[in-house]
Amino acid sequence: MRVLHTGSLFEIGGFMVPLLKDAIQVMIHLHSYFLLALLLVALLCVRLVPKFGGAFTHWYGRLKADIAVMGGASLICALFALSMVGYLLYPSYFDHAEPLMAATSWLVMQGLPAHPLWAQGEGLYGVLYGPFLYEVLSLPLTLLPTIAGAKIVGLTFTALAVVIQYTTFRKMFADWRLQVLLTALSVVVFATDSYMISERPDPIIYMMGSLCIYALLFNRPLASAIIIGVSAGLATNMKIHGFLYFLPASVALIAQQKSLAQRIRYGQTGILCGLAAALLPFALPNTGLDRFATYILMATRHGIDPVLFLDSLVTAVSLLALPAFCYAILRPRLTASDTAFAWTLAGALFAVSIIAGKPGAGPHHLLLFLPAVAFAVARILSASGNADAAMKPSGALRLLFLPLLATFGFTALAISGHYVRIFFGEAHIAQERLVELQNFSNQYPDAQMGVTDDARYPETFQFPAMVFSGNRLYFSVAAWMDLKQSGLDPHYAIDLVKQCRVREWILPSAGEPFTLLSWYTFQPLLPDAFRDNFRRNYSVVQKGEFFNVWSCAPKERS
Repeated sequence: MRVLHTGSLFEIGGFMVPLLKDAIQVMIHLHSYFLLALLLVALLCVRLVPKFGGAFTHWYGRLKADIAVMGGASLICALFALSMVGYLLYPSYFDHAEPLMAATSWLVMQGLPAHPLWAQGEGLYGVLYGPFLYEVLSLPLTLLPTIAGAKIVGLTFTALAVVIQYTTFRKMFADWRLQVLLTALSVVVFATDSYMISERPDPIIYMMGSLCIYALLFNRPLASAIIIGVSAGLATNMKIHGFLYFLPASVALIAQQKSLAQRIRYGQTGILCGLAAALLPFALPNTGLDRFATYILMATRHGIDPVLFLDSLVTAVSLLALPAFCYAILRPRLTASDTAFAWTLAGALFAVSIIAGKPGAGPHHLLLFLPAVAFAVARILSASGNADAAMKPSGALRLLFLPLLATFGFTALAISGHYVRIFFGEAHIAQERLVELQNFSNQYPDAQMGVTDDARYPETFQFPAMVFSGNRLYFSVAAWMDLKQSGLDPHYAIDLVKQCRVREWILPSAGEPFTLLSWYTFQPLLPDAFRDNFRRNYSVVQKGEFFNVWSCAPKERS
């Protein structure tokens, strides 16, 4: 679930007129549908009107559409890269799960549990991600325990993924334009969502997926099997369904082998490496498979949201439409490995579409297949040699980019432009807020970050700074949102204020305390009993410009 909290999403530099804002809003919700429609129209033109292919090629040369396509893709990539730099420097986060990932990583580094057991009073801050994520995110925090330090992993892995993809396509094609456009294909699509530069598992899985695609080009199947197996195992450790993203590469590698014995050998190697990689991170003393399983079992109560499932399914179909479009135009002769890769990709996309239909999930889960989708397009282009094809591979890729830029590309420009404006234009406000929060945190080392209403919720996203300076994390609003949706008894949260187990709370200075709505149900996240006990037991002891400190009354603490 992604919510853009600050400013107006559809205002880029203040130059957008309301009509254009409305157009972008529609595009953000419907770009997958629009892409499918535009690809269908283009395909019908090429297949039903054979002369269109030649006319289109001539039109390209006359209007220098190469420049238009390359220019559009380059602009999106450059703006996305600028948003990555801005996010690194911006002293806050744009999603409520990211600060929780940063804080939990620090706690794990200090020997505290990644998945606390609420029944034992260890805290209410655990979520569904496995321990490997926290172990990786904690690495830069050893040297730079700051908000910026916590962002290094996500940004670095995304950049590495792009480099690996470019290296893959450079190995496959001599034409530099094909290399650049195939690399840009993934960037144009994933730039529509900010998960690729977040502290979630997505950038790590995306990079490993890109590496596994590159491994398919090795002439050393044993090394490829190890790389794919380890990557799939680590991804599964972070996300329980993570192995699905690596199924296409796994099946393709096995299909490349000539003998049954080789297929069994490399298949077994991958499976054993995957199991070892998935289980090894649980060996640390502050983690445990039983703890993680408790959270996974809780999440099975979420059910499926039909709207999210439909959205995710359409996104899956739109991603599949990219290689399907090229195949329909070029009609290449694919190898058995390529065919197995394509069908496995389709099946894995459908499986993840179901998982993405879980409340709180969404279509962004499908974007981790982009390395595989781009590789499928590349394999179709490289295998094309049919004299009856309507146009050349380079022409098919250019034609593919026109609807892609008009849909996903337009949305990516809007979102990246919004982020650039926020990260560079409002960083000074976030920095002032962070300084005040750190001052209060130093004065009240036992304080926990609380919330008021929905409008002020983003102001609380800087709480990792409290944890980095020594505050012990017991309660996370983001974690409680998931736990409440899973049916956890609310008394675990109520007891924090009823018995003053939390001595001080730091809340935004504006808004009614703890009136935030759940993003799942749009009902109050915390029950009336929580707010009643909070009003009865706590009062403001220090006021600031951005935050107030609430402390439990002495008579209640005695």
